[in-house]
Amino acid sequence: MKQPFHDEHVVFDFDQDDCSDGVLNSFDEEKVKSQIERIVSSDTLQLVEEGYKGFNIIRWRDSFYALAQSLGPLDLPQVKEPVLREYLKRGRCFIGNSLEGVKRFVDQFRLQLLPKIIEEDIESRIPLLQRLTEWVPNDPYAHNILGEALYETGRIDEARTEFLRAQERLASIASEVHNNLAVLYWEYGNPIDVEKALKHADLAVRSDPQHSDAVINYSLMKEAIGEKKEAVQLLEDYLAVYKDEGVHQELKRIQQQSFPYRSSPSRGSSTEPGREKEERLFRIRCILVEAIDSLRDKEAAKNLGYLIKSFGIEDIRNLVISLPTLKHLDDLVKKLSRLQKERIERSLDPHQKTVAIFFPTGAYREHLGDIPERLKEKGYNVIIFIATICNDQYEKRDHVFYGGHDMVGQMDFVDVFICPSLTYGLPEKAKKVLFVHDIHDTPVGDEDEFLKIMLQFDYFFLPSDPVINLFKRILAHPTETRLKRRELCLIKGGYLKLDRLMAFYEKNKKDSKTIIYAPTIPVFNDLASLSQFSEPIIETIMKEFPDYELIFRPHPHTLRTSEVHRIEEKYKNHPGFIFDDNASFYMENYSKAALLITDLSGTAYTYALATLKPVIFFSPNEKEITSRFKDVKYFEDRHHIGMVAENIGEMVEKAKGLLIHRDPWRAGIEEYRNRLIYHLKNAEDYFIESFEYIIQGKKHQDWIYL
Repeated sequence: MKQPFHDEHVVFDFDQDDCSDGVLNSFDEEKVKSQIERIVSSDTLQLVEEGYKGFNIIRWRDSFYALAQSLGPLDLPQVKEPVLREYLKRGRCFIGNSLEGVKRFVDQFRLQLLPKIIEEDIESRIPLLQRLTEWVPNDPYAHNILGEALYETGRIDEARTEFLRAQERLASIASEVHNNLAVLYWEYGNPIDVEKALKHADLAVRSDPQHSDAVINYSLMKEAIGEKKEAVQLLEDYLAVYKDEGVHQELKRIQQQSFPYRSSPSRGSSTEPGREKEERLFRIRCILVEAIDSLRDKEAAKNLGYLIKSFGIEDIRNLVISLPTLKHLDDLVKKLSRLQKERIERSLDPHQKTVAIFFPTGAYREHLGDIPERLKEKGYNVIIFIATICNDQYEKRDHVFYGGHDMVGQMDFVDVFICPSLTYGLPEKAKKVLFVHDIHDTPVGDEDEFLKIMLQFDYFFLPSDPVINLFKRILAHPTETRLKRRELCLIKGGYLKLDRLMAFYEKNKKDSKTIIYAPTIPVFNDLASLSQFSEPIIETIMKEFPDYELIFRPHPHTLRTSEVHRIEEKYKNHPGFIFDDNASFYMENYSKAALLITDLSGTAYTYALATLKPVIFFSPNEKEITSRFKDVKYFEDRHHIGMVAENIGEMVEKAKGLLIHRDPWRAGIEEYRNRLIYHLKNAEDYFIESFEYIIQGKKHQDWIYL
């Protein structure tokens, strides 16, 4: 007998061995009786949360009760003890001493239910699926597989209802649902329903032109009503684009005039060996993603969902089989990490070195250019890990895997990790390369903390002398941690992103009336503009420059902050306001902007050096800056690319001057850029050509070793 799910708040234990038909029959009689007595003895109820995975959570004195919404309005003081026992037994009620505890009961019960949906016969599966649709009423996959089970057992009206519910909830499975409805109306409908069948068959093909079952079914229907020419055309159109043996055979049959005696299309779930099981596992995977949503916040759920969706059928089957042993989210993450590692290692050439690219956040993904593809061309195994899912173009590359939840730290088979931003948790064995994303020696905040993260890396690919000097100074700090580290290397490499931005700008530059306001992350609250000055700056620009659009581009790490959200909501309906929340790419907006306003953000140098256009540095506390950062070249060099404004009025005056007299700045900014940046326009080539020094541990004569 396995150990019950345990939590310090739990008053009701699960016992997996006593779970049958998806029902938890085992519970502590005395504890349940005690809880029921407390319910009956009190008369005050408080609704804490409505609709949590199909349950309403009610607080009763010191306990919390999750009651299935399918029970309807329920007055707990009036519930008789036998009835409440039945609710507990059938998974309609859960009791805990905290909100988190009772939610965990609901989550755990759902996870226990999933394997049984696969294992049970069709009749026993229906009540489990019905229960699932109560918990996830908006999940189209749950309604669709329930509809299929009802259809297969002859419960046609109920199946129709579930298919229609699925159709309402998600367009991404519209083709499958329309195909199911078409077959249902065709086989069991009256003459009027034949029209409905044809309509749904047409919608199925339109929703997914690659859905071969839908194409075959629609063709059969067309043939049956005497429209053989149209039937042939459907199949020929499909085969002109896609290859499918079933469609080819169907076309051949019609052309040979061998119309079958059967006039009923099939849903296609059994047309290929093993397909029914594969489709069921795929749907379980989708429901498993939904189940994860109840275990953590939305961001974590999205990331783990991305990982699970990327697994193959065999991986999912192994994961589902293991679900009864998973007690907490950490157990699930550990299992997923093992599966992830195993399948990645299976995909690699064991005779080649392995290089991994790691993007900890959605920011700075463009900083590595085409390095993954070019290293792969040189014969290395190359994989990409993503810790934050953004659904951008960088996640559509080959060999992309989820690496969040500390999973990337388990990948001890990797020889070299390359990152565009500082991060913890990379495997100790691997060599680690950091591509610094600041052109200049921008202030780093807490230098002790910055040093700790830096010491996770071995190589630093740096763009300019000011950054080299900054790193040398910070790495010179005598710390106990530093003494335990191996040799560190500073590479005079260049700035890949700037090279690409310059090329992009030359192809896409525009002269439009646009001003960008790009405040930095408020590491220095007394110097950054976001919290105190963002709204006055935005309102002043829109008032003083009515012919210009204002693009508000906050630092990617501040996109979810209350300050940024407040600004977005306040100005979103203003015709001259544009909110730029693209964490990965901003050059399209930079290419058309006539001027950039910032505070002490490194993006000032990126914008100016890429476009050769000037910048306004809004600095209301300039005396503090010159006192605190007198050795930082970032502030000393501002005059090369723009002007400093110490108040709103000065900002407006200098902005108007720069907009009128931009051309004189171009030559000065270009000259400054050419002497500042290493390997300008060919930093990526330099890295690829020098990479063997990193992976083989050889010393390069131009690199600095500390």
